[in-house]
Amino acid sequence: MKTTFIFSFAVALFLAGGCSQTEQRQAAPARQEGDTLKQEHHHEAEADAEQPVLTLNNGAKWAANKETTTGVMNMLQLVNEQLQQVAPDVHLIAAELDEQFNLIIKQCTMQGEAHEQLHHFLLPLRDRIARLKENGDKQQVEEIKGWLEEYTKYFE
Repeated sequence: MKTTFIFSFAVALFLAGGCSQTEQRQAAPARQEGDTLKQEHHHEAEADAEQPVLTLNNGAKWAANKETTTGVMNMLQLVNEQLQQVAPDVHLIAAELDEQFNLIIKQCTMQGEAHEQLHHFLLPLRDRIARLKENGDKQQVEEIKGWLEEYTKYFE
């Protein structure tokens, strides 16, 4: 449990830092929005209780940057390949999912509500990866697969 908290806190800080670097490169009006986003990330890191709900953009999918979509598809491919194995290597899966997750955060260029919705997708994924690292099994890998498949319902 303590490891999960530490990992969650570290990733939350990474989320806030990675996105703030992208936001600093934007024009002054966007910086004001970025400040709001940073505050929200801070609150998300502190408030572990209830995670926001992922929603559509007035019935349409959110536009995602190419790197994010590629990262999620890489994760899904990895999970699918490992689930075909008789005994999936959950430690390998967790490490590779973590690597792809960190790449998505590092390459984050999304803004506004689409950016917020991406975080609504990523935060539960981060938690699932952390649980897989701690004491993962095939069922948790299947749960992650199900969550990754949700991505294409909300993002294009």
